[in-house]
Amino acid sequence: MTTTTKPKGTFRMPLPSLQSVLLQGMPSAQVWQEHSEDQQTSSGNNYRHNFIAWHRTPFKLLATLLCSPQKCVSPSPGAPTAMQKLLFALLSFVAHTLAQEFAFRSPRFNLIYLSDDLVLNGTLASTCHEGAAIDGLCGTNASVLPSLVERQVFTHNTSDEFKGIPNPDFPGALSWTWLLGSNKTVESVMAFQYTPSSNVAPLNFMPKDPGTATAVSFDPCNNMYIQRAIDDTVVPPPPASGDQSTSRLLMKDYHWYICQDVDRYRYMALSWKVGAFGRPQNPTCKKVLVKRVFLDS
Repeated sequence: MTTTTKPKGTFRMPLPSLQSVLLQGMPSAQVWQEHSEDQQTSSGNNYRHNFIAWHRTPFKLLATLLCSPQKCVSPSPGAPTAMQKLLFALLSFVAHTLAQEFAFRSPRFNLIYLSDDLVLNGTLASTCHEGAAIDGLCGTNASVLPSLVERQVFTHNTSDEFKGIPNPDFPGALSWTWLLGSNKTVESVMAFQYTPSSNVAPLNFMPKDPGTATAVSFDPCNNMYIQRAIDDTVVPPPPASGDQSTSRLLMKDYHWYICQDVDRYRYMALSWKVGAFGRPQNPTCKKVLVKRVFLDS
């Protein structure tokens, strides 16, 4: 009888329960990781035999485990799907949408950072004071889900143009509700803060008209992204319509970075890298994915 010998120094064990929560929706309910001295292939694109506590799991491997790339990444060139055409048509009304209140609130969720950086990886996003009723989105040392801490609970609010669409990709406002005094709640929405001289845009939560929010979306794997409906990296750009020849319709950009704030507080906070290509010019920036984990079943 033939026996299989595991590589020396390798062991198997099930993922912790928290990671099981993160892996909801995976094809297999039981996911295994391995550990050995062979940490990475020479190409740098694939990991072999890694096991570290879940919040220390290498980013590339964890991102692969969390969801199949084919399920979430931008579509390869080809004719847009019927849902893409529908979403594109709806996006033509975004200017009108953002002028209205985002009245339809999602269930509550935490946001978690996934990163190659072992300090950031698996930590919870938490709002952090930037000024009078102004908050950024920092990291924490916490990695326990679910978290009901006020600063770590968010919702995704959409308008009635997108109500009832059976697709997770519709845009909306990232919202955080906080307590003012003992009995008054205030809702703040997230918006990017652009500077003409930088390609890094910090994000802030402020209690402003929801129409001022920067619209974000979540893919089927619950990773947060920004929709790019028109591709201006090509001259002339593809037509801004549902034309079958438009091959790069509704690109999904995941340009999230944790960067040191240049303002007085010097927080390491979530920012957006502006533009389709290149790295942030702020040398402190570290790449992250931002994943939501719902609190309510």
